[in-house]
Amino acid sequence: MRTRVAIVIALTVVFLLIVLWGVDVELAATDLRHVRWWWVLLALVLQTINLAVRTWRFEALLDAAVGWWRLFSVMAVSFMAINVMPFRLGEGVRPYLLAEMHHVSVGDSLAAVVQERLLDILALAVLLILVGWGIEGQAIVAGVDIFQAGQSAMVSTLLVGLVGVVVVMVVGRPLLEPLSAISSRVSPTVGQMLQAHGGAFVDSFQAMAVRPWKLGIALLLTALAWLLAYGVFFAMAMAFGDMTHGPMEVCAALVGAMVGVVVLPTPGFFGGYEAGSVAVLRLVGVTPHLSRVFSIVTHLVVFGHTVILGLLFAFYEGYSLRRLMGASQAMELQKRS
Repeated sequence: MRTRVAIVIALTVVFLLIVLWGVDVELAATDLRHVRWWWVLLALVLQTINLAVRTWRFEALLDAAVGWWRLFSVMAVSFMAINVMPFRLGEGVRPYLLAEMHHVSVGDSLAAVVQERLLDILALAVLLILVGWGIEGQAIVAGVDIFQAGQSAMVSTLLVGLVGVVVVMVVGRPLLEPLSAISSRVSPTVGQMLQAHGGAFVDSFQAMAVRPWKLGIALLLTALAWLLAYGVFFAMAMAFGDMTHGPMEVCAALVGAMVGVVVLPTPGFFGGYEAGSVAVLRLVGVTPHLSRVFSIVTHLVVFGHTVILGLLFAFYEGYSLRRLMGASQAMELQKRS
């Protein structure tokens, strides 16, 4: 376990050094001395409210009764885990904690997570289309136009996800038996997981059709969550007084960062976040140096807030780092049971 923690920390440091490589330290220090830090404080407040809104959304999607404060705690810890574990391996922490601490079916929590992700993909796809219309030119990262690539990836993922949801809701439980049999031949673990939790997963999606008002609430909360995410970027842009911070430019920087996070899920999301944000900011006329400093500082503010808040709640709830890092292993054991 210590080796795994050391590897994650080492990878985070490596990607952070890659991001910082080439930054003029003296010029960056000058920029930081002129930062209006009350705007950074506002960004932190908005980030906290964003997590609260996302907790309400997850509560609306989750087909189980868990107190809001407890759910907020689980959300804070799971978002911290997602940020410190590579390739979004921390996604397994939320279903694990809900099952272990609050006796929520893994199928129910996984269904809520999938619904949550589809809503976020829908929001990001809409923002990508709006930014593509509002910003002229191409934001190139490693020879790829992130606007065009992001639109294609998000729309394709959304379509596949929606088709899957329709199939699950229409066919329902009869789909599980043949699917479990096929999956067991490829991977016994996956087959056992479907047998153990597939029913609850299907029931959660079908319950959404019976209570469509819950989906409406989730859609409104998704819009509010992304508006708050925009507010964080806008506050950080205001903190850097020399930056162009028109509404479309700030939205484009947010979208660029989020596309980078999806494409390159490194520990802490360092690298992809900055690359996407910098490419867009340079496209709208921000200097290469300032765009890089802004992207790094904004990411560190969001990352630091997420990790510190998650650690505080982990301490409050009595979760150990060893326990969180082993959540994925525990999920595998749960699947085999």
